Amino acid sequence: MKFFLILLMNALFAATFPLGKYALQYTGPIFLTATRMLMAGILLLLYSYYQERKTFKIHYHDWLFFIKTSLFYVVLAFVPEFWALKYLSSIKTNLLWSVQPFFAAILGFAFFSEKLSLKKIIALLIGFAGMMPIVFTCDSGSLDLAAT
Repeated sequence: MKFFLILLMNALFAATFPLGKYALQYTGPIFLTATRMLMAGILLLLYSYYQERKTFKIHYHDWLFFIKTSLFYVVLAFVPEFWALKYLSSIKTNLLWSVQPFFAAILGFAFFSEKLSLKKIIALLIGFAGMMPIVFTCDSGSLDLAAT
């Protein structure tokens, strides 16, 4: 059952790129991000409300945390993603999003003195080699600047 849920989660995440590309034909990246996160926020608040089964209250000291999370995790992550999706194909935008583990490993090594084991290095090399054909393939929708 857990495998199915993980597979479903990854399938839904992968579907956001072509669906986002389609939605960007009708709206801008900021509005699309705001709408997407507003719907997710409402669902999470409803879930939290029904889990508590008591008085539902957002504490005053949590608002700063909400603002930081909104700025750094939502605005600075998803608005550039949808902006890139306007000009790149959905596979290349997904590729840019998938580069996160490489940057995390490099930054962890550089700033936090994390050790990269042989398994981690091999995994990063396999992932890097798997991305190279996509990077060097030029498809017709890659840089369609005339569509804007």
